[in-house]
Amino acid sequence: MTTQQQVKRTNASVNKPHNKTSNEPHNKTSNELHNKIPNEPSDQLPNAPATRITYRDCLCDATPHTIDPVAQLLFTVLIIGGMVTFMATFNGLRQLGITFFIHSHWFYPLIFVCALFVRLAIGARICTFIIDKLIKPQMNGILRAALTSLINVGIMTPIMVTIVTLLLTGTNNLALSLAINIPLSVVVALLVNYFIVVPIVRLVYFNVILTSPRGLKLLRFLQHYAPAFLVLLGC
Repeated sequence: MTTQQQVKRTNASVNKPHNKTSNEPHNKTSNELHNKIPNEPSDQLPNAPATRITYRDCLCDATPHTIDPVAQLLFTVLIIGGMVTFMATFNGLRQLGITFFIHSHWFYPLIFVCALFVRLAIGARICTFIIDKLIKPQMNGILRAALTSLINVGIMTPIMVTIVTLLLTGTNNLALSLAINIPLSVVVALLVNYFIVVPIVRLVYFNVILTSPRGLKLLRFLQHYAPAFLVLLGC
């Protein structure tokens, strides 16, 4: 081999691209996927309000409106729990008297599960659509808070009263029983929702959960597991 051929061969080997460059697209893709990984849940926790929320703030709808899905789910669970406690007891005592408490050990958990499912699968979508389209853009203050409670109660109460009546008394005189119980339950549920349950839930959430280590730990837990729960329900 001549000296000229050796020089050409050496130049070719020097100018030949290295195999390392073939990994650049892969590394770029890996970096892009890494950048899409969400932040840790602790970085996404809602901030506590600058001042303590009062009962009057709750009645006037002057509390912060969170769009965080975890907070909304927590609100839903707490409000459903409060409404079931009051309204299941009210209707149970009206229909069975004091003997209702004999069945309460299974009745409360069952009604809570039913109400939570109805709310997440049906009620929340209908209520949110009506409130966002008709109430929030045109009203504020006490009127908006009261109408929001009325819409939520007006949609959920007839469904839940029907379920409660079927469980407690069956189908005997069902139509007459519903005609009497639904209007009365709507009035009672509206008062309980607006003056008791919703204010208590808001006070607990803003003044306790968002300001305590245990409350923030609960929110982090929900951020990890609540999305999978909502997917299972198709919400």
